[in-house]
Amino acid sequence: EALKAQRSAQREGEEPFYVIDTPLLSDVPAELEEVMPRLSHVLFADVCKDGASPYAATAVRLQRKGLLPRHWGCVAATPSYNPLGTTLTFTNSADIREGFNDLLKQGVLE
Repeated sequence: EALKAQRSAQREGEEPFYVIDTPLLSDVPAELEEVMPRLSHVLFADVCKDGASPYAATAVRLQRKGLLPRHWGCVAATPSYNPLGTTLTFTNSADIREGFNDLLKQGVLE
């Protein structure tokens, strides 16, 4: 979904953003730690439901190491029942674009 959001934002002339896939959930990947100091805005997009988001732990670990930028956020799936075999309530590209655009507004309003 993040790649879909990235492609549609590019097509529509919105602010470009990078997608960094981090399948390692038990720790912060070294590569992510290396790139974080170069980023001004970070949005964690998680398909897990809000409250069960493994990226919340990633954000805490990055903050402890002083690597989380000032503008960051997280979008996660809605905490509702998802009928078996559907992706209706999963995080989608519109959620990701909205979350990223909200982050950009934070930087402009300061």
